[in-house]
Amino acid sequence: MKIIELEILTDDLEATARFYNGTLGFPFLGSTPQTRVFSIGDSILTFRKSENQHPVYHFAFNIPHDKLYESLEWISQKVDPLFLPEGGHVADFSSWNANAFYFKDNNGNILEFIARYDIALKENKPFDDQSILSISEIGIVVKDPLSFANDLVVNQNLNYFVKSKAAEEFVVLGNNDGLFIIVSHQRPWYPTSTPAISFPIKVTVMQNELIKTFQF
Repeated sequence: MKIIELEILTDDLEATARFYNGTLGFPFLGSTPQTRVFSIGDSILTFRKSENQHPVYHFAFNIPHDKLYESLEWISQKVDPLFLPEGGHVADFSSWNANAFYFKDNNGNILEFIARYDIALKENKPFDDQSILSISEIGIVVKDPLSFANDLVVNQNLNYFVKSKAAEEFVVLGNNDGLFIIVSHQRPWYPTSTPAISFPIKVTVMQNELIKTFQF
């Protein structure tokens, strides 16, 4: 499953544009009075204007797996990476054959760069904003993750992520290219104490050569 486009909310379009285009250097694709749109690897990230909702999301980007520490140095020159509860910046997701680190944007969104060692390398050059492969994860907050995920599997032909065991508060659908991280209300977003709260999401994916758009 590939995440083609992700649309989420922000209370401050201009500050968000300064962060993603100015600070991170993501190419700016365009705008309307209500949106700002950015290119991130093979994906498109759209922010839509909200009013005093203070939306906070978790989403992740796939990066080349040989650029983990180089990308950590790159991001450290722009924002402060988050410390993990167990110490340090780099999370060991050995069961997913991956490593990751986290940081926040101007909205307080919890962003993640994740290096998945099962994704083949595409290039060998110094890391920059053009090295990011795609949006790889979006966190979805629901009352009953198990029931919600099962409905998507049965009715939308999505798949459980084979590297993650479904649990009452945490279910993952998709594959290494793209994942829905489905969590229960108020479950803290790792590696922070920020509680998961549901905010509107529009996400377009390619699954088995079919393009589908979901609104949560």
